[in-house]
Amino acid sequence: MSTAADPLAARPTTPPTRLAVQRAGAVVTIVLSGQLDAHGGVELLAGLQAEVERADRIDIDLRSLSSWTPEGARSLRRARSMSGRLSDGLHFRTGPGAGQDALLDAFADDTTAGDTPT
Repeated sequence: MSTAADPLAARPTTPPTRLAVQRAGAVVTIVLSGQLDAHGGVELLAGLQAEVERADRIDIDLRSLSSWTPEGARSLRRARSMSGRLSDGLHFRTGPGAGQDALLDAFADDTTAGDTPT
């Protein structure tokens, strides 16, 4: 029997995406924490879809994210296109760290009107 430790068992695991929905009248805040990966992106979009019909404004709070993947970041871009009917819009809350990095990556190649310098 080997006394060497299993390298997979020693690897730190990244916490899965956790999603919390808070409502205050017609304003909904979706708080994401853990890792925003492909699975977490699907959860985000499902949560957003459930709220978009009855909200005027949705805030997606990314300040508690610990990490992200490109697939997870793409869900942020998709969230914007799903939220076009909100009268007060979709807003992202970020600070320094993984949430801000994911948001920047999601829109790095965005060339929508108004975002392009003249």
